[in-house]
Amino acid sequence: MEPAPKFDLKPYHLAWAGAALFGLFALLTLGNGVSTETTYDSITYEREESTNLLSQLVFIALWLGAAAACVHFARKLRADRTLWPDAMHAFLVENRLAAQVPTFTEADAESDRIVYLGDVVPVRPLGFVELLSAAVAVMKRNPRITLVLPAIVISTCIAGIMFLVQLVFTVIVSDAFSVDALLTAFVTTLLIVTAVALPMDAFIAAVTVVGADRAIRGEQAKIGPVVSNALSRMSALIKLMLVFYAIFLLPYILIVPMSMIVTSGGAETLLILPSFALIAVEFVAGVLLSLAPIVMVIEKTGLVDTFKRTYSLTRPALGRLLGIHLLWFVVVVPISIVTMIIGMMVHWIAMIVVLAIGISFFRILQTLIYHDVRVRQVGYAEEVLAEREAVRIAAQVQRD
Repeated sequence: MEPAPKFDLKPYHLAWAGAALFGLFALLTLGNGVSTETTYDSITYEREESTNLLSQLVFIALWLGAAAACVHFARKLRADRTLWPDAMHAFLVENRLAAQVPTFTEADAESDRIVYLGDVVPVRPLGFVELLSAAVAVMKRNPRITLVLPAIVISTCIAGIMFLVQLVFTVIVSDAFSVDALLTAFVTTLLIVTAVALPMDAFIAAVTVVGADRAIRGEQAKIGPVVSNALSRMSALIKLMLVFYAIFLLPYILIVPMSMIVTSGGAETLLILPSFALIAVEFVAGVLLSLAPIVMVIEKTGLVDTFKRTYSLTRPALGRLLGIHLLWFVVVVPISIVTMIIGMMVHWIAMIVVLAIGISFFRILQTLIYHDVRVRQVGYAEEVLAEREAVRIAAQVQRD
């Protein structure tokens, strides 16, 4: 006889734990209070005082918002009867943290109603403007999956990174301002950003791609199954993101320390050419690899097969992929510059909002481009239309 589990852990329990954790962060931020910094103008010797009241209020609002979102998604995960991926469930059962056969009571579940969305995305070759319109339509028809959940996760992670980076520079740089202290703070910041952003990128890619893919096929995706699917692909996606981060971050590990040394020697102009070359190389790499997460999630390929498949799909879509990357720069860079001129707090709030919405929209656009390339191949349009019809019939049967 199998020993009884110590606790029947389910995904919605983690969401409740997240709510408690974010609530604790809000209390800790509130407990820190408001600090006042006094400075003196080096020329007029006038006294100036500044407080961190606004930043503290922003962090408290973000933590409380994240806690409220976790409560909402805990209820949805329970209602959708979301289960662990097979590998995770086996691990939990082995450690007596989950039941051998997952159980839900009737009170845990809402109706397993299939929602037919109709023809959200035309199943034919689309132009660039049509792709943008289709991305907006996908977000509007399934906002919980394609907008709300990604926005909450992204904004919370960015707020967490800002909080930790601020703490690092306060501890390391303020006490001993030197090149060594700056390098230490830079490396620590890089590790923090990677540790938080890497799993966030993987999760957001899985959630938005699955949500967009289901909308294209005519079905409104539920939070529970989408999150379960995302968790099942996390291991493979994290490996993919590690490759991305190595490509995009390793050059900075070399450039930034060198820039500090060169700047201290008064030879800043020597860095102009390498910096522009670095930006160009990373832009090209971003365009060429942009469909890789979509391929990995939809086709469930391994790391090597994902890159092979991405290469074959990218060539016919190169112009459109280049277009959405340029669109990203056209939208994000001006907002970043203007808000930075206004003030750093306004800048950070604006960037949190822009990234929270923009990253999700960007992934949906990439998913649509993937489908657009596939639609131009023989047989794929018929497959999507047949699946849409099956969803429509299933939804109609449930209504009847």
